Amino acid sequence: MEHHEKTLADFARREIERGAAGVILVGSVARGTERADSDVDVYLIVDEQRFESARQASALAYVERDGVDYPGGYIDVKLVTMEYLETAAERGDDPTRASFVGARPVATTVADAGDTGTAGTAGAAAGIEELIGRITNPPESVWERNAASFMAQVYLYGEYFLPHGERLGDPFLLAHAGTHLALAGARALLARNRVLFRGPKYVSDAIRHLAEVPAGFVDAFDALVRQPGIDAANRVIGLLDELGGWPGDRSTSLSRFVEDNELAWLTRTVPAEYR
Repeated sequence: MEHHEKTLADFARREIERGAAGVILVGSVARGTERADSDVDVYLIVDEQRFESARQASALAYVERDGVDYPGGYIDVKLVTMEYLETAAERGDDPTRASFVGARPVATTVADAGDTGTAGTAGAAAGIEELIGRITNPPESVWERNAASFMAQVYLYGEYFLPHGERLGDPFLLAHAGTHLALAGARALLARNRVLFRGPKYVSDAIRHLAEVPAGFVDAFDALVRQPGIDAANRVIGLLDELGGWPGDRSTSLSRFVEDNELAWLTRTVPAEYR
């Protein structure tokens, strides 16, 4: 909408004048799904010194209202560096990658702003667009690794932790295992469908729109979350097993689970749940 674009252009002009390396528009305005009162979400590309100073001040994310003149409006700003973007392309987690879906650079370097205030060199814009493409399209090996890791979590949470919670009458363990099993099953399917996981508040809707999902899985997922128990867990596991074709070997699930979770500190990797 026009007022969003004006807000964005004014913000980008100010930040480029301050020495920022660029502004990337993300969120609903970038995807074309905004409402009239939607905020404007941006990644602000800064140098390492400014990024580190902001980190020390706990100011890597902030809300900007200066110059925003429409009802309910504000700019949701997150600071990044070019190294951040390169690292996100190499090993970013799913929510980070998903946040760049539909993103577009609106300012990329200090330049003659002309009428828009957001002009940058074509080369700089192309470089950032290439980075965005790599961030949002991880290599095949990442999808395969994630599908295998989440299926390992399905088996451990569903066939060990959840039954253990039911036998002990431990409501926390039962709820914990049921929720983790449901999320692991959903994330295994997302990885199989090459769909990025945006975050917990989106997962229930996401599995309803997958191209490849077992018939009845959504109902089984909902039932498990509402009332975790062995029968509900077995239903989810059974549907995933019937789908078949999962990467990895089920017999190595325990070892994969331990490596992904309990030994993450040793291998200096991110636990599967936070990828």
